[in-house]
Amino acid sequence: MKPNFTGTWKADVAKSYFAGAPPKVLLVSIAHDGDVLREEMQVTRSDDSEQQILFECSTSGTSHAMLNGDNIRCNTSWNGNELLIETWPELGSRRLHLCDHWSLSEDRMVLSMQHRDGDLKGQFVVFNRQL
Repeated sequence: MKPNFTGTWKADVAKSYFAGAPPKVLLVSIAHDGDVLREEMQVTRSDDSEQQILFECSTSGTSHAMLNGDNIRCNTSWNGNELLIETWPELGSRRLHLCDHWSLSEDRMVLSMQHRDGDLKGQFVVFNRQL
């Protein structure tokens, strides 16, 4: 049985590594229902400005997703209990390649998102489940 990532998660910034400036607060609400994964991310930067990111994809390997209302190319695959989500969003004229490897701890209290490849290679975020 594959893990279900549903929950509200708060980044442990001290245990994480960000490719750019780390956020002050990073909260993620995930609804994972069957093959559909919806993610709402709230980022508070060090200057207290905020950004909201909405993402939706299918965990069944389909080749599209929604990022803030825009269609983007997306591929997903399972490697055991780890979910790989690859996306190709565009930032202005620049096309990015993001490779997120998602995994849950055995007690389901820690969500890890690692970027092992792609434009954010080396970045990893450790999230703790919020109760």
